[in-house]
Amino acid sequence: MQRTMPLSQLGIAICLSVWLCTPLTAPVTAQERVRAKVGIQVRSGEQSAPAKATETVKVGDFLRVYVVPEDDAYVYVVHTNGHTPTLLNAPQAHTKVPKGSLVTSPGPEKFYQIDGTSTKESITVICSPTALRAVTTLFDTPNVPQKNWTSVEKELIEKSKIDLSQKTDKPFQIVGNVRSLTHNTFIDTMPIFSGKALVVKKYDFQVQK
Repeated sequence: MQRTMPLSQLGIAICLSVWLCTPLTAPVTAQERVRAKVGIQVRSGEQSAPAKATETVKVGDFLRVYVVPEDDAYVYVVHTNGHTPTLLNAPQAHTKVPKGSLVTSPGPEKFYQIDGTSTKESITVICSPTALRAVTTLFDTPNVPQKNWTSVEKELIEKSKIDLSQKTDKPFQIVGNVRSLTHNTFIDTMPIFSGKALVVKKYDFQVQK
């Protein structure tokens, strides 16, 4: 039986006065480029497919987030329904992930389930070589205001933008046991995303009942 958890039940948050004083990122070289393979698996009935940046899902569908950083990195997976943002991998977000290793959220044998309490869901995946105190501090206490996360997310997206005229990314090596852990070829199909200083990839889901 699949182990699931409704997205709507995962709420956490912050002290605004602390958040306003916290820098978003540690200083990094202006041209530093960060890469990671990122994907969300959508399972609907017997069908399974990678999510597009904008995707339509149905109530009862299952989601699992996959991330493989090219180099050692901190990984953050943030969900919001437009009202309540949540750091889904809060316990693991403080630990640096070894390069080429697989991160799954909620876990290798678990899925998030679309429960239909909201018509829109978003998941933002962030990979950074340095710890993002603004993100972890934001979600240290319950009931994060949506506007606070929107502000942090917007600034991180701006910081991550790179020159789109640069060369296409080449594949990078992943650790040998990644495919054996997933038992499928989903990892092979995941695209590589690049960013300046960090990678930010956002998925928007429209929920059909």
